[in-house]
Parts: sequence; C-alpha cells; structure tokens
Amino acid sequence: MAKKQKLRITLRVVDRLTLFTHPKDGAVIQFEATVNGQRIGGPSARVRGLPWSRELEVDAADLKKPLVVVFTARKMRTRKELARIRRTIKPPFRSMSYTDQGAYFAAVWDLEVKHRDRYVRHWSDPLFACRQGEGCKTFTTVSGRKNVRFEIHPFGENVSPNASYAPVRPKFWKPGDLYRAPEVILKPDSDINALWNPPVIPKLSAGEASGITAARIRVTNYWPQGLGLSKDDARLRWKQKPIGGGEVEFVGKPNGLQVLVRGEKVGQVLLRLFFLGQEMATFRAHVRPLRRIPCRVNLISGFDPVKKVRREPRSKPAHVLKHLAAANVLLRQLALELVLDRGTKASPGAKASDTPGVFAVEADHNMTWHVNLMDSNSATLINYLPRVVNITYIKSFASPTTIGRAMGLPGNDAGGSIRDAGTPSTSWHPPSGVPPDGDAGMRTMYLLQDPLRDGHPDHGGFLIADLTGRPADHTTQMDFGRTIVHELGHVLGLKHRYVRKKKGDGLAHPPEGQKNIMCAFDGVYDDRFDLLQAHAASFSVVVRNWSKEA
Repeated sequence: MAKKQKLRITLRVVDRLTLFTHPKDGAVIQFEATVNGQRIGGPSARVRGLPWSRELEVDAADLKKPLVVVFTARKMRTRKELARIRRTIKPPFRSMSYTDQGAYFAAVWDLEVKHRDRYVRHWSDPLFACRQGEGCKTFTTVSGRKNVRFEIHPFGENVSPNASYAPVRPKFWKPGDLYRAPEVILKPDSDINALWNPPVIPKLSAGEASGITAARIRVTNYWPQGLGLSKDDARLRWKQKPIGGGEVEFVGKPNGLQVLVRGEKVGQVLLRLFFLGQEMATFRAHVRPLRRIPCRVNLISGFDPVKKVRREPRSKPAHVLKHLAAANVLLRQLALELVLDRGTKASPGAKASDTPGVFAVEADHNMTWHVNLMDSNSATLINYLPRVVNITYIKSFASPTTIGRAMGLPGNDAGGSIRDAGTPSTSWHPPSGVPPDGDAGMRTMYLLQDPLRDGHPDHGGFLIADLTGRPADHTTQMDFGRTIVHELGHVLGLKHRYVRKKKGDGLAHPPEGQKNIMCAFDGVYDDRFDLLQAHAASFSVVVRNWSKEA
C-alpha cells in the first residue's frame, strides 16, 4: 500500500475584509480551502474564530506534484464567492508560514508536515531585514522575499507614521500595513507595571516577580502586519546582552511580541529580539533595586477675612491615597515608590488625619489661595519634615495656569549635566543608532545645578493646586499623579524637556517635550521618563540619601 503524507493547513490571520463586507446586509464571511481542487473541511469557522486548521492526506504519487492551495471567502447566507487567493507550492514540502495578498483580502497561513506523529516547523523563511549585527550596526539585506521591520520603542506604545518624533524608517516600510501595539489607559488602580518598556527594570527575586510586578517589554510596531504574530509567537525569541554588569531573567518563556523580565544584576542590559533566527531590534534599559522615598502630605487651609470665606483645597486624605497610587504607577519606570512617612511630629496648626502621613494644616489664607510663585517656598515649609519629600496641596496659585511648583531642591550629585552615548539613543534621539538611522552619538542632558535650601537643610518639596483636576475623578486622579511625578522630577534634579539649555535640559527630542513627563507645554503632558533622565535620577540626593531599598 502506498504511503501517504499528512499535512496540516492553518489559517491564522485575515486582513482587509471590510473592503467587501457591507454593514447593512449582515453578511458573515466564511472561508473554505481547497488543495489540488479538493475542498477540505467545507465552509470553515467564522473570521472571529481564527486560527482555523484542517488536516489532509497526500498520496505518495502526489508528493512529487505541486500543491495548489486556494482560500475562498464567501457570504455565509448566499454562499456567493467574494474573493480568493491562490498559492502553488512545489515539492518537496516543508513546514512554512505564508503571507498571501489578493485584490480584496490578505491571509497569513501555515503549511505543516507531520513527521514521526508530530507536526514540525522549519521556520527557515528568508527575509529582507533591518537588523543589528553583533558588535556593529548595519542595514543588511538577506536574500529572500519578505521585507520585515520591528521596533521596540522606548515610549512603550505604537508610534504614528505622522508623529513628529517618529523614527527614521526604511524605504520598503509602508504605513498602511503597520502593526501598532494597543494603547494603554492608565488608572490609579492599574497594575504597578502597567507602563511598557520602562527605562529601568526593577531588581526582583524570583518569588517577587510575576505578571503584575515584573517589567513588561513589548514590540511597539512591526511591518508587515500580515505576519500575524501573537504575544507568545515562537518565531520571535528574546535574548539579553549585559552592558556594564546588568543582567535580567525572563519571567516565563522568552518568546512572542511581549515578555516579562526581572532584574538580576545592577547595570545596563540590552534586550535583543530575533525573528526566525535574525536579530531584528534591541531595547536598552537600566537594572536597579526598588527604592522607597518617604513623603509627607500637607493640606493647607485658611480663612479669608476680606471675602469672609474659607480657602482650602478640594483634595481630602482619601483622594491623596489615590493620587499617590497613580504617581507610583508612573514612578515604577524609575524603580522608585513614594511612601507616606509615619512620623507624628507636627507644627502648630497642623493636625494629623486618619491617614498616617497626611496632615490638615490651618495657616494664613495667602499660603493656599492665589499663592505667589515667589512666596511658594514659604508654603512648602509649613509643617515640613527634613529628609522627606513634602507635598503641599493648596487651593490656587496667583498664576492662573500653574498647577504645580517645586521649591525644595536638595541637589543632584551628577553636577550640572549628565551624558550618554549608548545605542539605541535615549528617547531614540536622532540619530538613534536604530537602522537605517545613523550611529547614535553623545547626548548631554543638563540638570538643575544648585540646591535650593533657603537655610533649611534637607528640605525637599513642592505644591499642587486644585487646577490639576477633580480629585475624586479617575481620569484627573492620574493628572494629579502626573503632577506629583513631574514636580518630584525637579526635586530629583531634572529640568524641563526643552532644547534650550537655560530653560530646559538641552534635548530636543521628543520635540517640545512630547511623550515626556518633564515637558512644560500645555496639552502634551505625558507619562514617560527616558534613559538619561532615569540615569540622572539615580544620582539625586533624595534617591541616594533619603530613600531606602525596598
């Protein structure tokens, strides 16, 4: 009896169905596959049921003939053919992944060969690739039929083709077929590791690391989208390369569009992404232990004798806890955490609330209402503790657009500036070193140079006004968290992200502070620190001398 060969066809991804699906007729698209004219499986699962697989047997005599595979899309109700794609595969047959595109839809599908009672994959598909070789940066063409591009952007989210901070991309890249990682909406109760691709990977023990504590690293964009890659796709493999002693361990399998990592040794580390054996992208990060920064919160109130009204911030102790939770979701990317100091020492007029570390303070109404920026340091000194970050809530500033103001600046041991020449560059500042962009050069970031103590040693703090938002609303609670982290950034020694040295840190990328939490422009406030800012923060007096390792 002639021996037969078993094959399996798996339809994984179908794209562009909307080109021939009319919303009014309620048509549901189904697929059928034919091999050498013979239908396998009949009308298959609906599109939402992908992936769809069917087995077939090929006679020994037919193993020397080409295999013709046709996918046909039909209306479920009328069985009317809408479109089809066809591929002819010459023997010998191998397990391969194919991306085929017709006039109306594209499909990603696999052909697998059964060997010794199991289906095996060769994954030897050649491709054109943007890649970085060992020890050098190149834009390499590998013989084959595909053009492939992967990006692990430090912003952690997909980068629009039209964004002013979009990276340099190769000529074959087309925005219409770009995979974009889904957007993350942050909330105060988000997982502490909700921000993808942080500049600092926290050092954790194996027991501490989990899906809600380990750093999340993911591919932000890839082209073509028709590759149909999954979050745990075996075609993608991650590896690490220590830089200056840094090492990580993968939490779970190091495969797919996204992985979890925990810090193992302090230093820098380069995470490397391989697709079908070729290095396609890299991501650079610091590895540091988690550190807890003590803080005290003062809610300043006062009676206005002229208007005969009480001036007080809307935020209450319960709101403060939400704001700090939101801030800590953002600070996790620096491996930092704000924790309320439980010290009970208080100044006259200050009363401890039911929340340890939060005080209600009675003061002159000028310390909470229309506070002059030049006098704001006096407000931060009310009921302050030394060697603790003092967060002062007030009603308003005299400036109608100001929502926060840092006054206690303990200093930064890095001095007036800090430098980095690693690849990829910080924030992918062009040239980023990411092919086809040029080699990354030296980047210099300027810091707040002089400590602002005003005769009060170890004073650090800032003010937050009601203008930040509604303290009980989930959306604006994140805005309170952003304001806390932005002002804390100044306390750590960071300047505004702005190209001019006198007003900002001297870095022009992202333009005008977009996608950076240290921006100073209305409407573009964001959640991100970059590698240089993370490095500078580690030299802060607050981090080095006031905080404690978790």
